[in-house]
Amino acid sequence: MAKQNKDEKPDVQSENVNEEDVFGSELDKDINAEKESAENNKTNDNSAKGPDSKDDIIRKLMLSIGYIVWILFFLPLVVYGNDPYAKRCANEQLNLFIFGAIGNLIFGVLVGIFALFLPVLSAIFSIVVSVWNFCLLIFGIVGIINVVSGNNKSLPIFGAFSIIK
Repeated sequence: MAKQNKDEKPDVQSENVNEEDVFGSELDKDINAEKESAENNKTNDNSAKGPDSKDDIIRKLMLSIGYIVWILFFLPLVVYGNDPYAKRCANEQLNLFIFGAIGNLIFGVLVGIFALFLPVLSAIFSIVVSVWNFCLLIFGIVGIINVVSGNNKSLPIFGAFSIIK
């Protein structure tokens, strides 16, 4: 027997090994079946449980946008006319707009008045304004979640006032 150097590799007969012999044709069939199944699921998801249609997505966007940009409360009314759900969303958005505008006006005037005489109260009312706007933002997000998820719930407080009929 010949002694091998550490740097030399042992002689291995190189054979042309077919991958099919190593992995088997059954594995390839399984992989192809999984790929076909995944492609079929992509096309079937839209009809069975998949995302909403393009019209539903646009509708939800139109109904949702006024919950954050309050001045666009009229958008659901213009786009969807006499739809009661659109009217309710527009009403809630208008209520958010009115409450936000009046609250910011009142708190802004108070901050301005107290800034002249009592700067400490001015700072406190500045914090109150921030909390007020944050609460309105939370109500807007809840409204968007209701629209996107398809819940037919009114917003607390703001859904109670019906301006648009």
